[in-house]
Amino acid sequence: MTSVITREERLALLAAAPADELIDAADACLAAASSFAIVTPAVAGCVPAQVREPVLRQRFFLGDVLACTAEVEFDGVRGWAMRLGDDRAAVLAMAVLDAAAACSPDLAREVDALCARAAERAAAADAAEWAELSPTIVQAGATRAGATWAGTARAAAIPAALTPRGAQAVFRATLDALARPGTVKRLPSVADEPLAGHVPAALLPLLALADLSTPACVLDGAAKAGEASVTGQADEPSVTGQADEASVTGQAGQASVTGQADEPDEAGPDGGAAGRTAWDAIVRVATNAPRAALGDARLVAALRPLTAGELASLRTGTAAAPEDGALACLAVAGIAIVEDAGAAGAGEEPGGSARESGPAGGVGESGDRRENGPVTREGGRLWLRISGPGVPGTRAIIVTGLPAGFAAARSRLVAGFPAGADLLLIAPDGAMTGLPRTTEVREEAV
Repeated sequence: MTSVITREERLALLAAAPADELIDAADACLAAASSFAIVTPAVAGCVPAQVREPVLRQRFFLGDVLACTAEVEFDGVRGWAMRLGDDRAAVLAMAVLDAAAACSPDLAREVDALCARAAERAAAADAAEWAELSPTIVQAGATRAGATWAGTARAAAIPAALTPRGAQAVFRATLDALARPGTVKRLPSVADEPLAGHVPAALLPLLALADLSTPACVLDGAAKAGEASVTGQADEPSVTGQADEASVTGQAGQASVTGQADEPDEAGPDGGAAGRTAWDAIVRVATNAPRAALGDARLVAALRPLTAGELASLRTGTAAAPEDGALACLAVAGIAIVEDAGAAGAGEEPGGSARESGPAGGVGESGDRRENGPVTREGGRLWLRISGPGVPGTRAIIVTGLPAGFAAARSRLVAGFPAGADLLLIAPDGAMTGLPRTTEVREEAV
């Protein structure tokens, strides 16, 4: 080894060296010693092993392991060693080499040469293991957009994934939204999760829930040519009003992560050209989730209005395996919870007040806004009345960005209960409400 190594590094490498090499090198050092004594004979015992986990970098107790220790005195210099296992001769030789390296520069060079050989063998073993494992690794970011996002994120100090606390907060909000349909839950803001300031809010549940075993699909850009969206029109902009190019900040008019218009680099999973966008690449880089066609995905993020065919094609699982149904995150422009709306029956004009989120209604300090009087469908607002498990009686919500006919299309999706798909409606400011398959949803006349 050409560089000077510390005592800790030397002992770690000696612990990895073969026992016969340690004993031969120790014998050579002892031949040059003028005095030598064993201070503590080699003894085997159990020691607690600690491991540092890779996420929060915290140590935890793994268990007890068998190890040998020994201490010697070599020309007045003490040496100590510990080695896993119960090879007493090897650990005594390590202690001799530890003391010899501290006693004489010439002996230190001989000991460091032994350490260099141990390091080379360890590197060769690591390379062989990597060569065996690398074919099984999912190459997230292998696409042009994914590689560019990873590089851009590093250069701009943008987080490549959710923080552990952020992922926990998204998970908690998602559970609450599905357990209490029709209530508004909040996804973490940029103050609590740095990545929230760089991706659409509707993408956060995928970033928290997706992993190597969860097929995921991100829909962005225009609907497939010739197919009308659930809004009844094709190729409309997304409900957030953002440009069809996925930017690093998630706002219109700014450069995309590739620095160009968000042109897909290859065909999408369904054979269409709109399948792979920059947002899709971000999910691959952050989670390693396998890309899937819409009908095969367990997790879906729709950053644009779904077409009627796309909504109908969501994965529903079966009666025997309802857990295989998809969780779809639908981006909407705003969500309002209507207060005291229980008196409004079908066919009556709903009244009461609404607490609204999103850009369609002015957002106050708390992120919510109270609105008195009737709420109409101006600007694409849809009045929905929901009931079912988790809903005391009924609740009414107003969603901006969902079209007339949504409730009927969603009812067909869950008609085979317990098979079906669960939906999350997510506004740009992180307001979220859940529509699990157990919930009955109907539109009310305004």
